[in-house]
Amino acid sequence: MFKYEVIAFLQTSQPKRWAKISAIHGADTDNRIIQRLYKELDLRGSLDVLRNSF
Repeated sequence: MFKYEVIAFLQTSQPKRWAKISAIHGADTDNRIIQRLYKELDLRGSLDVLRNSF
């Protein structure tokens, strides 16, 4: 997985949600997002995550 590309995509495609999440998690936002993404991929699989978000 390309961590920085995923983060950049989320920041540009969903700026309001990113601002809200950043306000909650602060400097640890990037790591928390990537950890959650990996968890969802493990639990549900990549196709379901792509179709239904995480």
